[in-house]
Amino acid sequence: HVTGTLAGSATGITPSAPLLPVKIADKSGSAKVSDLTAAVDYLVGLANNTLPGKKIFLNFSYSTDPSDSPDSALQSFFEELFLRCDEVGMLFFSAAGNEAADLDRKYVYPARASARNALAIAATDTAGLLASFSNHSAYAVEVAAPGVAITTTDKSGSGYKTVNGTSFASPITTGVAAALWARRAELANWQVRNVLLNAVDTPLWMQSGGTALSIAAS
Repeated sequence: HVTGTLAGSATGITPSAPLLPVKIADKSGSAKVSDLTAAVDYLVGLANNTLPGKKIFLNFSYSTDPSDSPDSALQSFFEELFLRCDEVGMLFFSAAGNEAADLDRKYVYPARASARNALAIAATDTAGLLASFSNHSAYAVEVAAPGVAITTTDKSGSGYKTVNGTSFASPITTGVAAALWARRAELANWQVRNVLLNAVDTPLWMQSGGTALSIAAS
């Protein structure tokens, strides 16, 4: 579903984008930090040896469950992960999560970890407002993109499916940023992130739980 949202021929934001799926989850959908580390090791190796100079995004449609307390180990893990991606010019975009949590009061990773080459993405509904299920924050979640009633690819039935979630807002944002980077190849990874942040629709604001999010241009 995520791949089709990003690059499906009929459903993708950037249908011509080359993809490299890297599996980190088991058959139940659970992922371990060790497998994510191995995946990033693999991607960094490709960036250094096989794909030097290529523009690389890592779309991460996963998040931890909300917690009332910070997790210093996870915070350090993702900050180090972002740094390794940054060293090879990679951008890391991740889903904010679907628990309707205010991440100024709850802790979800990687959204609560920050870096100049990383973005956490909330979901908007068909009216352009914050989706009822989307995690949000005035600080930890930088942008939002469509994440409700997203038509994408499916392996059964008609071959298509309609889905909801920040898991789909993240690849939509990744696709927008990829289209930008394809046109402005001279930009560094952190500059692409900054352009995206500066180009969100303002002063259209979403209010939820006392926080505000700007809506990413879709």
